[in-house]
This record gives sequence, structure tokens and C-alpha cells, in this order.
Amino acid sequence: MAAHRTTALTVRLPTTLYERGRALAEQRNTSLNELLTAALGAVVSQEEQAALFAAFTEVGADTVLSGVDFALPAQREILDVSEACRTATDHDA
Repeated sequence: MAAHRTTALTVRLPTTLYERGRALAEQRNTSLNELLTAALGAVVSQEEQAALFAAFTEVGADTVLSGVDFALPAQREILDVSEACRTATDHDA
């Protein structure tokens, strides 16, 4: 497994938040560093998902970009073949 690069930094937290974070980390049998890393990772992930959702929403709003009419004949062909196979299997039983 490849080693992850890390960066050390100083963070100023309210004392009560720090104490509650340490207690929570202890309850979860982890370090405060791992807890903070997971929390920041979750926030970054949420932001990335929100940006992706916004981008897909924008594409979906553009009827030219989001048009799927070109794929309908191929989808119909797949459904027809699937139905034919299912019908043939039902007759064989």
C-alpha cells in the first residue's frame, strides 16, 4: 500500500470543542487526528457531490445535451430481444 503524504498544521479550536472532540475520539477508539481527518474528508466529499449534482442538473436542463432520443432504437432492440428470449424460455418449460 502506498504511503499517503501528510501536512502538519496548527488549528485553533474553542476549548470545549477540542475537549468534546477528544472525548468522542476516545469513545470511538481513535485519535483526534483521525477524527478530524474523517470529518474534513466528509465535508470535502459533500462539497464535491454538490458540485457534481449541480453540473448534472445543468446538463439535464439543456434539452440538446440531455437528449437521449438517439439511444431509444437500441434500447427498444434490447427489450425486444429480451422479450423474445423470455418467451422462448417460457415455451420450453
